[in-house]
Amino acid sequence: MWYLLSAFPYLGILSLVAQVLFAVHAVRTGRNNWLWILIVFPVVGPLVYLFAEYLPSQRASTGSLRAVSEDVIRRIHPAADIRRWQDQVALSPSLVNRMQLARAYARAGQSGEALAIYDACLQGHYATDPVLLWEMCRTHFENGALEQARDFYERLGRETAPSKEQQLLSARIHEAAGDTDAALAEYGVLSRQSAGEEARTRYALLLRRLGREDEAARIFNEVLRHARISSGVYRRAQKPWIAIAKAELKRREPAAQ
Repeated sequence: MWYLLSAFPYLGILSLVAQVLFAVHAVRTGRNNWLWILIVFPVVGPLVYLFAEYLPSQRASTGSLRAVSEDVIRRIHPAADIRRWQDQVALSPSLVNRMQLARAYARAGQSGEALAIYDACLQGHYATDPVLLWEMCRTHFENGALEQARDFYERLGRETAPSKEQQLLSARIHEAAGDTDAALAEYGVLSRQSAGEEARTRYALLLRRLGREDEAARIFNEVLRHARISSGVYRRAQKPWIAIAKAELKRREPAAQ
């Protein structure tokens, strides 16, 4: 291999540059298991990494950036988002378009309009549709209607096994309703699963509000430990909850001294 590189010096330089760039990318994105391949196989290693990891991650990043930009536009100008989906519904009042319109209203803080559309969609064979039930549950919760949110969550549970995101909302419903024992139980289960750092952080915040400072600190430290040993992609996704854990532990330092 090195003989071939010596015969083509420019290829050797390009290979070295690719090794360095891809090694940096591997470390930053938590792909450390690729390092030995990049080092031991100076030509083949970078080529395999290019097609197996780098290009797919760039396509995913481009898609994420597009999604973020669309989300920013929706937040800055929610009325335009609503008009867009009103026009789509006028052209084709399909379930998909009506649900998109309801989501646009919900994003704009107009939960009453969103719920009215969702309720109109819950007809016929869509009356037990899990997606509709979930969005009704979430929108009621965000609107402060805890009993309605709980009712739709129970209806959802009769149709499908709740996802971790839905179980997290159930814990939040219990917490908001003052049922701390049920909230602690659900947060505790989720915190032991791979459900992201939101569940752990909310669990620790509830423990702290109940005066269980040592238990809360232990879980905040778990959040930081998971962040430390996880990939950069994971840390960026969980950044708000990691920041809360850091702030809570820092707030506790003077009291512990």
